[in-house]
Amino acid sequence: MSSRMKRPHLFFSIIGAGLAGLLGINGCISPTVSYQVQQLAQLRVMNFAPNCTAPIDVYWDTKTPQVLGNNAKIYNLQYGESSVYYTSLPAAQGGTVYHFSVTKTRNPSEFDLNDIQGTLLPGNQYTLMITLNPSNSQSFTYSLIQDHNTPNPIPTSAYVRFINMQPNIGPLSVHVNDPVLGTNITPTPIQYNSVGPYVALNTAQDTSFAFFVTNSNNQVLARLSYQTFTGGSFYTLIYAGDPCSTLANNPADTSISALDTFRLRAFDDNSTGNDQTNPIQYSFRYNIINAIYPTVLPYDQNNHPPVDTLMGLLVNGDGFPEHAGYSINPVPPLSPAGASVKLNTSDSTYSVNYQSAILANPLDVKGFITNATGTSQRQVFDYSLSSPGSIITQDKPVTILLTGPADTASPNLKPFWQVTGKVFQVPDTNYVDSVTFVFFNGLSPSPKVFTNQLNTYFFVSQNGGAPVPPLFNGLSTTRSAPVIMRFGASAGTNFVISDKIGTGSNEVDGPPHGFTAQAGGIYEVLSTGIKPDSHILIMQLNAQ
Repeated sequence: MSSRMKRPHLFFSIIGAGLAGLLGINGCISPTVSYQVQQLAQLRVMNFAPNCTAPIDVYWDTKTPQVLGNNAKIYNLQYGESSVYYTSLPAAQGGTVYHFSVTKTRNPSEFDLNDIQGTLLPGNQYTLMITLNPSNSQSFTYSLIQDHNTPNPIPTSAYVRFINMQPNIGPLSVHVNDPVLGTNITPTPIQYNSVGPYVALNTAQDTSFAFFVTNSNNQVLARLSYQTFTGGSFYTLIYAGDPCSTLANNPADTSISALDTFRLRAFDDNSTGNDQTNPIQYSFRYNIINAIYPTVLPYDQNNHPPVDTLMGLLVNGDGFPEHAGYSINPVPPLSPAGASVKLNTSDSTYSVNYQSAILANPLDVKGFITNATGTSQRQVFDYSLSSPGSIITQDKPVTILLTGPADTASPNLKPFWQVTGKVFQVPDTNYVDSVTFVFFNGLSPSPKVFTNQLNTYFFVSQNGGAPVPPLFNGLSTTRSAPVIMRFGASAGTNFVISDKIGTGSNEVDGPPHGFTAQAGGIYEVLSTGIKPDSHILIMQLNAQ
């Protein structure tokens, strides 16, 4: 029955084809149909909404998207991630309006952004940037950014731009290969959630770039080295980090995600659109204390006029022109050193900001006797930490304490330039109703003083009250970790801290140190110098 039905159909098809051929022979031409090629736009989504927000799902359509559990265009986009480009978005000649909705992943009933709109033009690439409102951490916001928007790119140049996605840090700049003298790809410093223009960089075979992110004080916040680009292509650099994930909720919690860490990221704006950072470099933040006691010999044993009394420090070989060729500014004896150090003359405390560096293995710190400008130098030590990963957690702050014997004349003591180095983890979680103190012993050994006579005992009083008895049973110079304690405090609480070194007939009392602490502040408290010439060094870490 089915074969009978098909045969007449085939017969009429043949007749139809024949008639069409005859009509063609007789000059009758069928009308020409103009088929319009569909025009498309491309879109990727980036999630830079910090403060421990959940991963997101993203929906879109040319009408209000149907937000259901299994029809999202993008699922489970974590903080710091970018999707690949979605390449098949129809776009009319004058632009097509798309509607977007953003929800917590696998939870379509809980919106972060609902029915936001953006116009996509044909042939263009876009980034939908999702972040938080800096003035309201509970409110999401977005921006639609055009990518790859430089006409007629030069085949031998790579085009790089910068986006600042770190709130509350001020405008940032990015330099190439040198933080001061290198090409500035941000002619105007970039504010939070703002986009810089593409800047052309000459490329060549086997050539890589190093990028330095600096703030308004020319402090280096992050660096990205060994980054390679393809000529004629486009890239986006983004500085960001989620402080909720990179700062532990309690001092014992050191878990961290490579995606969340504060770092400079490189994204491909050409085909895939996702993170191309190569490699993702682990970093750490540090404060260095030069606790090497100035002996009767000057720091400069060659006695160059004027006598060089400063210590220049190179961490992993990072030397910067703005720091006289060193990793941080040359530091006097018995003083801290970081990205920025300020002596508060009113109470003789220090404000110290961390410097950042790549977490290399081994971690190496070289010391040079020098002057403030670095015009003369003499290397005096090379301290190496062979397994930094056992002590330093990615992007966590540490204090590097350098001490040395105070007298080269004693046959039982090493020359002072044979420095003892210790690396201490310090907390980075602030508590608004209290002050965090980090106590440690930075005394240098001296003649006829045995190690067990160098234990330091600290006393603390608040707002004129009686000193609290010794907080713990003495800190020794050999202790491998500081003691961390918190004291309840409000704005402008007055503290007095004193110490004593040794016990009984060997006890030496140090002078008290009074200061006004900021609630939420983290302070390092160090006994430094030698017995009996000692004093307390107090440093507030990252006060801003």
